[in-house]
Amino acid sequence: MGSETLEIGQVVLPYEVDDRAGIVAIDSPHHPVVEVDAESIDSIERVLKDSGISFVKGKTASVPAVLHSIKSIKDYISRRKDILGVELELSTFHHFGRKLGLRTYGLLYVWDNPKHDILSGPLEVWRTRMRTLDLITQTALAVLG
Repeated sequence: MGSETLEIGQVVLPYEVDDRAGIVAIDSPHHPVVEVDAESIDSIERVLKDSGISFVKGKTASVPAVLHSIKSIKDYISRRKDILGVELELSTFHHFGRKLGLRTYGLLYVWDNPKHDILSGPLEVWRTRMRTLDLITQTALAVLG
């Protein structure tokens, strides 16, 4: 995910996802915010704590990459101080997963921020990204195992 306020490698456990992609809004126009399954959050949080992995819980927004530069989207995200960052499709995943009767899980980490864009960063930034990817992969395996 990208964040304006968090550091590269910060693990984020979303409990709510604001759909700015529009897919959820098509299916559920009056409920564009998707609440993540509480049992899923509890499972992930337990593994993170047991593993000693630092994380933040909060709200994210799903914004497709092609919409990141659209002024109305940028303005909306910058006004919303409760949104930790943007990712691409977590709202769609959780919304339709629930409709299909699936328990969905979501765990993110910050890949880019104002200091380091999505494609740049010194070697240590890339190492941080890869270490965090490994941490959340191990977390996912522990949760699902």
